[in-house]
Amino acid sequence: MSSIDPLHSDKPLIIYLDIKSPYAFVAIRPTLELIGRLGIGVDWRPLTLDIPSYLGSAKKSAGKVVQSSRSASQWSAVKYAYRDARRYAERQGYQLHGTEKIWDSSLPNMGISWVNSRQPQCMGDYLHAVYPAFWRRELDIEDLDTVIRCLASAGVDSEGFAAYASGEGRRQHDALQNHVLDAGIYGVPTYVFADHILFGRENLPYVEWCLGGRKGRAPRRRGVPGMTPTIYIDFRNPASYLAMQPTCALLERLQLEARWLPFRTSEETIPAAGDEETRGKQHRRVRALARRRTHLLYANVQNVEMRFRDLPGSSDCSLAALALLEDEPLPFMRAAFRAYWTSDANLDDEATVRVLWQQTMPARELDLAAGRERLEVIRQGALEQKVFHAPTYLVGDQLFLGREHLPWVEALLSATI
Repeated sequence: MSSIDPLHSDKPLIIYLDIKSPYAFVAIRPTLELIGRLGIGVDWRPLTLDIPSYLGSAKKSAGKVVQSSRSASQWSAVKYAYRDARRYAERQGYQLHGTEKIWDSSLPNMGISWVNSRQPQCMGDYLHAVYPAFWRRELDIEDLDTVIRCLASAGVDSEGFAAYASGEGRRQHDALQNHVLDAGIYGVPTYVFADHILFGRENLPYVEWCLGGRKGRAPRRRGVPGMTPTIYIDFRNPASYLAMQPTCALLERLQLEARWLPFRTSEETIPAAGDEETRGKQHRRVRALARRRTHLLYANVQNVEMRFRDLPGSSDCSLAALALLEDEPLPFMRAAFRAYWTSDANLDDEATVRVLWQQTMPARELDLAAGRERLEVIRQGALEQKVFHAPTYLVGDQLFLGREHLPWVEALLSATI
């Protein structure tokens, strides 16, 4: 990679990884299996995450946090990420222990570039040599000799890697890190092909469908595959909107009802770029743009109309959320989501909410008299359950953020695992 072009390669697929990412770790096995099925070449590239710039920093000693600059919401996101990745790691037979600090993973990540440019057929062996041991806390990835041993154990010629890591490899690595955010790449694993930039292993079925010739219908976003689930949604949240169709289909298959509850999230607006933009602000902007593109892609796959609007101080949808607390609100929910995302409906306007209710639930009275205090009680209960975003599925004592977990949710509800 003499010249840095984050979005282009002579291979059909670019994959960005970071050894210190738990989400990249649990994506390795299904990604390698996909590549094997397609029989394609891959350009593997490192993205060494600057975690403090967007999630704050923290350090532990003897299992206790001794230093932290994280907010409560950042801690919730970090803890959920580890809990989420851990259950997928365990399903694959791996251990995943949270790290005691934020590691500098640039050395093993430069190892990815070394293998990619010299012996790409050994990439799977190299990743298997590094990832599982690191997440068992058995590998010091900041130690050069350790990385060299991992290369050797994977059958990779490591002669010259030390000089590469302090010279050409370091320069290429650092230059690439300076360009990825500008290109719209913010996390790992990220899959780049054609005109797509897709973050997360939950997109692998769509990646395979595209690179496999687009045969049949495009797959919808999904993950790895008695009780009443609780489902937290936010009418203003695009992920909640896109989760409605597959979630309702799951409930219909299982002939189950769900308890739907509102949970207000922060609005997904796109921060403006500025001359003095910090890396953290740039990350949030690039992430918001990428998420919006992905939402629109899957809206198209679902044949669902979706129009974004960036209106400061727009409706918080609290009146529609109160309507959600009525018995069997599903017809209203579908209509309210559709009205918000296709016709800019104000779901905090009582007349609008009552019209939608009359259209969908004409035989029943809508009682909005209980007031917003009920929403605060529900929100506090959700926070006690460690809910911090939507859509969130609570099945028994297990929490799942995002519709990509629906196969696992279905398996739990079907008592198949």
